[in-house]
Amino acid sequence: MASKLTTEEIVIILDVFEESTKDGLDIKYTLKRLESIFTIKDKADVIDDMGRRIFDFGLIAHGFKGILDENLIEAIAIGDERGHLDVILGEVKKVYELKQNVSDKIKKAVTYPVVVVSLMFGLLVAAMVFFIPTIKSFFKGIDPQRIPDFNKFLFSISDFLRSHIVIFGIMCLAAVLGIIILFKKYHHILYSLPFVKQIMITQENATAFLLLSIFHKAGINIQRALESLSGSLIGEMGNTFAYAALSLSEGRSISQAFKESNASDDIVIYLEAGETTGKIENAFEKLSRIEIKKLEKKVDRTVKTLNYALLALGGLSIILFYMITLLPVYKLAGI
Repeated sequence: MASKLTTEEIVIILDVFEESTKDGLDIKYTLKRLESIFTIKDKADVIDDMGRRIFDFGLIAHGFKGILDENLIEAIAIGDERGHLDVILGEVKKVYELKQNVSDKIKKAVTYPVVVVSLMFGLLVAAMVFFIPTIKSFFKGIDPQRIPDFNKFLFSISDFLRSHIVIFGIMCLAAVLGIIILFKKYHHILYSLPFVKQIMITQENATAFLLLSIFHKAGINIQRALESLSGSLIGEMGNTFAYAALSLSEGRSISQAFKESNASDDIVIYLEAGETTGKIENAFEKLSRIEIKKLEKKVDRTVKTLNYALLALGGLSIILFYMITLLPVYKLAGI
């Protein structure tokens, strides 16, 4: 069984095929080049399977079975048949580059607060092990009844940590490694977070319009493309595409179909312009770029919000630490 490919690896395959097609290189050279790349990644079996399917069926598109969606495979096959395979491969590559770009940004946006919170936890542990004992020394000779209960609790935790520092260190290291492994293996869980989900919806919208452009260039029926894409979109655009496909089946134009499906005025205006000029694929590309701009703004806003939240958390933590450690000392000392 072929190894599962990441989005980044799919982009590499599409890029090599696009370049080789433009240069008119033999398919055997293309596969050999890919095999050298994926042998390093320990995924040469993927390229072996691709080559086997390509030579068995005589079409490059068949090599992408199990790697790309069926609609994209069909677009590649039509592009190959009509002599503009390199163009279609380049467009499909854009789709996966967009997905990779968004995935990387989401990981960075989430990784930063995780790292900062981990550092704050590390500083807290260090304070409990090294700083709290110093605070505790100030309370020597003071009636235990006068020592605040919370400070007594901190002293107990500090003593426990100092007594079991090696075991606690091993547990913390294991926890960090566990989080890293889970993050790498199950990073898709991030997509269920509300703020990440909104970003993913916008990314899917951008991808969907880009796919419509590809399908139109390849000569794939737009109604069928809309029906297929509507089932994979998790936001309102899924309903819009489904209703637009229904309207197209009743003989409406593309712009009319989207208008009747309650699409935004911007979408309808660009589609009307595309129909007027006879370049509806350009309208789909423009709509994709608009969604990408929205996406970038949402990602930037999310990152800024997380940064401000972490800054506020850090400041609050310092204040609380002061109030529960040093302030009681000052009060008891009469300062």
